[in-house]
Amino acid sequence: MDYSNPFPPGTTPENITPEQMSKAMKMMDMLFMGASMGGDNHRGQEGFEDLLGKRYRIADDHYKDKILAEPGKHVDLLRTLSKKVPATMERVTLSIALSNVIVFRPPRKVWDELVKKKVHELFYELLMDDGMYDGDEDYVHAIHQGLYNMVMISGISGPWKDEKIVRWFLDHCADLYEKWWEHRHLLEEDAPWSNVCWRRTMQRAVFCYAVVARDRRRLSDFESSKHAHLSLWCWQFIPAYDPHHTETSTCALDMIIYKTTQAQQNAFIQRHVIDGFGASAFVRRFKRELKEPAILDGDLKIAMKMLDVFCAHLKQTQRALVQQEVHVDVVAACERQTQRGDAGCEWDVYARAAAPLETIIEQKRIMYDLITMHGFVKFMARAAILAARFASSDDAEPIDGWEKLFHRLAQLPSDNDKLDGGLYRDDLRRILKPIHSSTLSQIKKLKPTAGQRRAAKMWAGFGEAVFGFVGEIRSREDLEEVRRKRAAQAKSGGEGAEGAGGEAEKGLCSLVDCRYHDVAPPHALSKCSGCASVFYCNGTCQMKDWKAGHKGVCKQLKAQKAGAA
Repeated sequence: MDYSNPFPPGTTPENITPEQMSKAMKMMDMLFMGASMGGDNHRGQEGFEDLLGKRYRIADDHYKDKILAEPGKHVDLLRTLSKKVPATMERVTLSIALSNVIVFRPPRKVWDELVKKKVHELFYELLMDDGMYDGDEDYVHAIHQGLYNMVMISGISGPWKDEKIVRWFLDHCADLYEKWWEHRHLLEEDAPWSNVCWRRTMQRAVFCYAVVARDRRRLSDFESSKHAHLSLWCWQFIPAYDPHHTETSTCALDMIIYKTTQAQQNAFIQRHVIDGFGASAFVRRFKRELKEPAILDGDLKIAMKMLDVFCAHLKQTQRALVQQEVHVDVVAACERQTQRGDAGCEWDVYARAAAPLETIIEQKRIMYDLITMHGFVKFMARAAILAARFASSDDAEPIDGWEKLFHRLAQLPSDNDKLDGGLYRDDLRRILKPIHSSTLSQIKKLKPTAGQRRAAKMWAGFGEAVFGFVGEIRSREDLEEVRRKRAAQAKSGGEGAEGAGGEAEKGLCSLVDCRYHDVAPPHALSKCSGCASVFYCNGTCQMKDWKAGHKGVCKQLKAQKAGAA
């Protein structure tokens, strides 16, 4: 592409041609994208900066002083130019100049005159006109910037703060978002290069939320609007190398995590993800995010946090995660982060990786695939070391997730799994043996903190569980035999029932193939609500033990306990 400046000497707002402006917009988009993707294009980057400066200087040189002198007159002029047929490029440069005057916070007298002339309402009226969306993207971008700047500055503290404008925006945003939603196709990946500007325009539209509605008291203003649709739509289609990607990711994450209860999050994901995009399409977007080498550290952290929330809700999302083998991309993204050499940023990504991995394990029997995946056990060891260094008592959720994953991987597969328990355990021992002691030693040498102590206990317990099942239980047949004996003894009121109670008194899980059946768990156990004679470390163990034989003896144990009382 020809990167020469499209504006010849003597260019003014009145004599810019549509062809010149169109070429300028395409140049800026192409050059900006190239620079963002890490391209070696110094000439192009310089051309972009020069072009960007030239475009704004034309607007400022011609209009800035005039607007500051007569702000009301130029609001009226923009209103007149917006109705002029055929359209002129002058309206673009005037709208840019007005936006610049607003964003740099003009004198209070000028601000008051702009508010009196209702410039924000003019911007809104123009954006509500379907004729705006017929291809003049630089104009709609400039108009939107004006509205965004007006609302943004009105929503912050200082002499320009104006709650009336913020309230006005909240009252009108639903209709505005509905209009943008009608034109969402301009965001899609197959949109032409000239429409990259539309992506930024709509992205800025939804990012207004961050300015005026992060206060939870205002969330209700957006619940019935298309804001949530737009924020997720922007995140769905704006690529990681786009300079506006961070704001888009943040906005999409806010829309999910601000739903404070699981019921609210479930309803949101059902309505805006499952019904809006389909779980498979949304998971493909996560895969693209995880695979993108140009993604920023902070954006990858946001993606992992979104995935953490996303994977915890609804069976449709879990199935999509499994079918598309997202666990492979999660591990690869973490390992890529390790190669960058920043351990703090590395933990930010690793911290949220456990939840999707555990979700996938629960949905599909891929435990064997995971442990035999190239480098996976080393990946687990790295997670334990990072947790020891960076996990804090203030944010226990990430290390809680890793403890659950270690627990799950150390368990023998259930009866429903098409996997031989002995083979799984033997392979896990073989892979873990060369690195377990050295990793534990490395963790113990770190500065003692709450995170370090939990990580040491987690990694040590993982090893004890894996290497502890040496004698009695080595295969599926052995496991089934133990279960049969235990169920028969419990049914007859013999030692099995007492043994189950004895295990509970020791603080051990009653499921014989759980790692905490022989090793003290790091957390309190829950009691069977039926017989109150057996204990479990989580609902998964309770369900497995129920199917394995406790279902048949629960009532007898309850009756025996009542008779003894």
